Amino acid sequence: MKQQNIIIEYTKWLIKWLFGILLFTGLVFGGYYFYNDYQNQLIPMISLKCNKVFADGKALPDLGDATVFSYFMIKKRRKSVMPSGVFRAPHIMSSKVTNDTKVTDLFEIEPYYENHDDLYIFKEKYNNDHDARLEINRKDLSMRFMKSSPSRDEHKTFFEWECELITTEEFYTNEQIKLKALKKRFKI
Repeated sequence: MKQQNIIIEYTKWLIKWLFGILLFTGLVFGGYYFYNDYQNQLIPMISLKCNKVFADGKALPDLGDATVFSYFMIKKRRKSVMPSGVFRAPHIMSSKVTNDTKVTDLFEIEPYYENHDDLYIFKEKYNNDHDARLEINRKDLSMRFMKSSPSRDEHKTFFEWECELITTEEFYTNEQIKLKALKKRFKI
């Protein structure tokens, strides 16, 4: 009778230790997974309010208060100091706006490409083999959108913006107003 109790006690002890080891291992791997997921999240780096001043080789006339501003958000990975991409709000893609679209449903227009001393360069390869790139001057926050043809290495500037730094809340507030107007206009 006493030997049965020893076997039962040993089995309980073994199960308790196996459960403890499995629990500890699960917590370590779960913590590692969620920590990496947290570090790879995209967070706002800077938000910009930009006024287009140059288009297709021609300076735009000063329109005063009627000037239409463009808003951009540059995001980065939580673990990095370098930008990840340039984002715009959903009202730009009016064909994809539904009743469930939120102002936080940003879409990436240009992924990050390279860094120079005074420039962030975001580059995207289009299906028609034209290189398009967006350059942001880190000193004065001016932006240029340029394209090159497949036959030439030179880039032609299509748009230039003069930008100013705004808060993330200002970015989302402005985009919320534009998204509401778009939904009202298309009766979404």
